[in-house]
Amino acid sequence: METVVVDSIPELYSLINDISNLPPNPPPLYINLEGIELGRHGSVSTMSLCVPAKKKIYHIDIHVLGSAAFTTTTSSGKSLKTVLESSTIPKVFFDMRKDSDALFAHYQVSLARVQDVQLMELATRKYSKKWLASLVKCTEDSTIPTAVRSSWQNHQTSLRNVSFLYRRPIPAEVERYCSFRVSVLPDLWKFYDTKLRPANETFWREKVDQTTKERIRLSHSMGASIEATTTAQGPWDPDEIEEEIDAWNEEVMENAREEAEEEAQRLEEAFEAFKDEMELREEEISDWESDGVHCEADAW
Repeated sequence: METVVVDSIPELYSLINDISNLPPNPPPLYINLEGIELGRHGSVSTMSLCVPAKKKIYHIDIHVLGSAAFTTTTSSGKSLKTVLESSTIPKVFFDMRKDSDALFAHYQVSLARVQDVQLMELATRKYSKKWLASLVKCTEDSTIPTAVRSSWQNHQTSLRNVSFLYRRPIPAEVERYCSFRVSVLPDLWKFYDTKLRPANETFWREKVDQTTKERIRLSHSMGASIEATTTAQGPWDPDEIEEEIDAWNEEVMENAREEAEEEAQRLEEAFEAFKDEMELREEEISDWESDGVHCEADAW
């Protein structure tokens, strides 16, 4: 993919126009933020957007643009802030806790319509869900197609020094690292989304959505601890999940029973209406035949 550094207002206008009206399926935007101590107590250096429909990765220089990166508005009333807050534009992150924390604390951006690949992986995992997986661990997952994993091998997965994030112009090493963090997301999203598509995975799809919204809500809380955005422990207690699944299954069965009863009632009513119609027609035929006999008798 072509990489584009966005560090001026004209380039920002062009970016906003590029991403404002993309089809929503599959998700059009794959996002990652980088900074030192990323979150409310740290700072943001760059925001990277992978946009498969444009075959581009945009590195937005937040260090240079500051709040203007989010507040600059086009003639059509669109800004990066309105895109990130839009409930109609799907956006994909990997562990968006620190990203959401930083965006809300520093730039008053409240993320919406987010899908978190880290939670998608956890939901599809068939073994222990106690610990969250890292992005690198997901890319090394043996179940990811070999061709996809091979395409990632040339990307840099770590930085020698995080202070490089604030060197300007953005060093090639930083650009490669930031590109890796977002370029892998479309394939990872597709891989885990496919696993969550079957009807019997509906519980986990909704669980991922609920937990993602909870992550966003928590990042807005003044009382949220640093641990809440950094812990590697999974968010789902096994005992609670078992109870929720049982309750979910009971609700599904109850809904199925209600639907079956409603369908049976509908069929019964239709059958009764059909019987009434047939009886009415038989009466009409009988009356017609009787009138015919009388007419013949009179003629005779």
